[in-house]
Amino acid sequence: MLGLVLACVLPTTWIVDANSGPGTHFTDLPAAVAAAQSGDTILVRPGIYTAFSVSGKALTIRGAGQNTTVIDLPTGHATHSHLTIEATPSGETFFLSGLSILAHWLGPSVGALNALAGAKVVLADCLVSGDFGITDGRAGLNTTGSEVHAHRCSFWGGPNGAVSTIGPNGARIEAGSEFSADSCEFIGASGVYGLWRVGASGLFVSASAATVTRCNGAGGHVIHHAPLLMIGGHGAEVASGSLRIAGTANNSFVGGSGGSTGPSGFALYAAGGTITVHGPVTLTPGIPNPQPTSGPVQLGGPLLPYLDVSGTLLQSRELNAALPVTVDLDGLFPNTLYFFLVSTAPDYFTTAPWGLGEVLLFLPAATSQVGLLDATGHKTFTFTPASVPGMLNLPFYSQAAVFDAATGQLRLSQSNLRLFAL
Repeated sequence: MLGLVLACVLPTTWIVDANSGPGTHFTDLPAAVAAAQSGDTILVRPGIYTAFSVSGKALTIRGAGQNTTVIDLPTGHATHSHLTIEATPSGETFFLSGLSILAHWLGPSVGALNALAGAKVVLADCLVSGDFGITDGRAGLNTTGSEVHAHRCSFWGGPNGAVSTIGPNGARIEAGSEFSADSCEFIGASGVYGLWRVGASGLFVSASAATVTRCNGAGGHVIHHAPLLMIGGHGAEVASGSLRIAGTANNSFVGGSGGSTGPSGFALYAAGGTITVHGPVTLTPGIPNPQPTSGPVQLGGPLLPYLDVSGTLLQSRELNAALPVTVDLDGLFPNTLYFFLVSTAPDYFTTAPWGLGEVLLFLPAATSQVGLLDATGHKTFTFTPASVPGMLNLPFYSQAAVFDAATGQLRLSQSNLRLFAL
């Protein structure tokens, strides 16, 4: 009887292989997604697979790497292809890792990956691109009323087609969405075709809240002369809502070129809403724009602590193994109090009023430490994700907080998406 109960409740692992290798359950993704139930894992071997739409499920889909596992329709650009996720069950998260998600021609305001109403999605080590080498690409990521977290991902917009006032952004965050990204890049589309040639912003935010950490953004350039209008894209743009950027001088946001006669884009452009920059992020204005920013942009916000991962990570693989992970906390304040947590995380909530940064809602905890940073403001941790019994096949995260005695606040690391195992 116990065996029957366990068989009913334990999640299932499905293998998708276009080449129908040993252990294959499906040769394409749509059928696997249709068969899987919330909590199941789909392992996708190298190959090219068809995009899918899913609603009301929380799955883990792990590719073999973005260079080898591609979600797309390989039948020609006349066929529309995009991946859509919506209505993730409450308290659950849809995970995608180790994939390239590409788009053919899609039509306005549709992305290669679309997170729609009620979706909660985490992306790791993915390329999301609306540019498939055709004449009219679209945005990489498009969110509407959803929550998306990304780590080590690239978001590319496809080239402009006909006259366009919106332009394909690398990522387009809209309609009450929440978005956070760590160690990602956002590349706006180039203006190539039409009477108007407008480069797109790498990251576009409208009526939403976004936080990006250690990320780079670039606006699209104008390619070739246009008879009516040429405008370069912005590195990041906020129409309404808010965008917070945290990083070092190694991170940059760059405006795109406006071509031979048009104005170039700003590194950061706030038409409405606000942009706040924490740390010395490099902002490069497009020439001839004399300033790197326009609109309500606050520079020099309080520095936030960072967590850097080194050593061997537990990447997508069919046979899990217990591998050590090393994390270095740069807490910014010498000899000050820190708190560090490693955990699996089924859910998130956003900034608490008593702290600066995102907060991770954790259950159950694997590793937690409290202590003092060293004289340089650092602390190094080494641990094995498999130390959580029965949780080896789930994503792992870390979060750190450092106490700022001057303000009486906890400054939280921006690494609520620090994946150790997926």
